[in-house]
Amino acid sequence: MRIFLLIAAFFVALSAPPAQAQTAFDAAAARLVDAKRGDIGAIAADIAATGDARAFDLLSALLDGRLYTRKSDDALVLAERVETGFRIADALTGDDLGEAGRRAVKKIGINNKIRGELRGLLGGLRLSAPTMIPMCM
Repeated sequence: MRIFLLIAAFFVALSAPPAQAQTAFDAAAARLVDAKRGDIGAIAADIAATGDARAFDLLSALLDGRLYTRKSDDALVLAERVETGFRIADALTGDDLGEAGRRAVKKIGINNKIRGELRGLLGGLRLSAPTMIPMCM
């Protein structure tokens, strides 16, 4: 099943036009906000299939445990733990959003099955990338 998703994501990524890819990427990423854990793998495959250049970074953050939602507005954020809580940035644009308290954000949790799926999707994105993506994760 995982290989099928990887192959499908690879071929869809090759054929996706750039203007539609951004819209599809944003829509797929927004589905992560209130996704059930069982749906995260399929949503990640949809994100990879968009062919959007931001897909690799977003899925890497999800795999690394850095992808959160801000509770006040359900925004996807990248979070880095600091002394007073988290330093956050918009996950889609990279804009710095300052700091947030520990209770102001919620981690998007994944399990080992999803980790394996994410590694496969990231490998496919790395192979299909027009520029070199580093191997270290």
